[in-house]
Amino acid sequence: MLEPHTRKKPLNGWTSQLVAQLILEMRRAKVPLSVRSLHLSRGAVPDRRLSKAAGRPISKKQLHSMACHYFGAWNYALESCGLHSSKSAHNRFWGHTLILDCIKHLQRAGHPLNVKSIWRDHSRATTSLLIEVTGRWTTGAGLYNAACRFFVSWDKALTRAGIPIDDIKEKPFWTKRKMIIAIQGLHQARIPLNAGFVQYDRSKETTQVIKNCIGKPRDGRSLIGAAYRTFGSWDSALKESGFNPSEFRARRFRWDKQSISKILRALHRSKVPLNVGSLSKDFGDETSRIILKTSGRKLQGRSFYNVGRRRLGSWDEALKYSGFTPSTIRKLAAQCEERRDQIIEMIQFLHINEYALNSTSVLRHSKKIQKVLEMKFGRAVSGYSVKNMAKRLFGSWDQALWEAGLNPNEIRRRSPAHTTNLPVVLYQLEDTKVDGERRKVKYLGAPPKSPDEILEERNASETLKAAVEGMADDDQELVERIFDAVLQIHHYRDQKQLIQYVTRWLGGDVSEEKVSSIFAGLSKRIEKVIH
Repeated sequence: MLEPHTRKKPLNGWTSQLVAQLILEMRRAKVPLSVRSLHLSRGAVPDRRLSKAAGRPISKKQLHSMACHYFGAWNYALESCGLHSSKSAHNRFWGHTLILDCIKHLQRAGHPLNVKSIWRDHSRATTSLLIEVTGRWTTGAGLYNAACRFFVSWDKALTRAGIPIDDIKEKPFWTKRKMIIAIQGLHQARIPLNAGFVQYDRSKETTQVIKNCIGKPRDGRSLIGAAYRTFGSWDSALKESGFNPSEFRARRFRWDKQSISKILRALHRSKVPLNVGSLSKDFGDETSRIILKTSGRKLQGRSFYNVGRRRLGSWDEALKYSGFTPSTIRKLAAQCEERRDQIIEMIQFLHINEYALNSTSVLRHSKKIQKVLEMKFGRAVSGYSVKNMAKRLFGSWDQALWEAGLNPNEIRRRSPAHTTNLPVVLYQLEDTKVDGERRKVKYLGAPPKSPDEILEERNASETLKAAVEGMADDDQELVERIFDAVLQIHHYRDQKQLIQYVTRWLGGDVSEEKVSSIFAGLSKRIEKVIH
């Protein structure tokens, strides 16, 4: 059984006995002990079995490193535990003396020995230098990995080779003078210097400004990291550059409704299009500059649109919260929903507000109808969209008007030439004075009523008047409003639909239950008057 190197002292709680104990624990658990099964290329993830045996987090990678440290190689550690070593590996020839000889030879040849130059070095020049010492084809990266296995770290390997580490390490790029020049250059270029902006600044503009100042391209993230390492804080770096940190410090910004509304109003004042089609594809510098000036955050128009839509649910809600009317911002209207009841309600609402509902007027005033419907229904639907959806669901615009309780013949407008060709079916003759002469004139409409019909209507009117007078004053006023609404309704299917139409005509001030109770009260009072 091989003995570990006697000169090796305990390191970070590790001993040769602990290494041997963990290797035997892996053997008892039937875990593969080959170097490949240790997965040395992966991260140092703690192994559950090893951690339980050692009483602290231990990874296979750490165990391999300590085995090489105490026994010289992983296979030597296995042999010391009485286990058969795995088959020869490609780096079996490495040893302490050979690694130190290679490092010294590279130093004499003038090869850079800092970690950045050696840890991924696969060049032919380095390989040819190492072949002169090892007699094998190996690379600088292989030498670095072997040194880390045998000496724990590359710096310790350099120290054992008698090479001062301070002379080998690459000097930092950033100096106090360079940082001060870069900060002053960014200030002259009007780039925000608050820490919250600089630490995420990887823009081409900032990189170009720093390149013009110090000769090499670096972004804001590199500058603020160097400032923290050198000065201790970003405020100290600003003070060394001759600035007052409080002048650049931005308050904590929250993407809430008020902030989004503030930015929207600023964009609108600068005449930036706020419709979805324009802002969702806006990558311009002007929009980013306005957002940066308002919020201290560098965002493109598209990113701001996504934030506003997520925070308020939809872009229309963001516009409404900011005091805008979406129909005035939107270039295209919203599509009308395929709902028969909603289309009927829209037609009745337009008729109540005295909008012309003939086909020509609806198309001509489509934009005006869009604004009115948005205020009532919260959806900017144009007259053109309402008409097309009505034709799809009802078959024709006239049929949609009829379903809404309106008479299409009264709403439709025809040209005078077309009107003269219409057949006169219902008419009445009246004695009228025309041009100073009395003559019989034919008017379109129903013929004159008989005396019996006139008497019957007069009796019904007096009965209804007597029933209304017996009601309370508030109910009498409501009944008058209901009668005015009934006169606007051309037809209805049943009393339930009539009550529904009357409620809409009253503008929603009175509920359907109230109108239904008024109708029931009138019918009872009429029966009392008759009997």
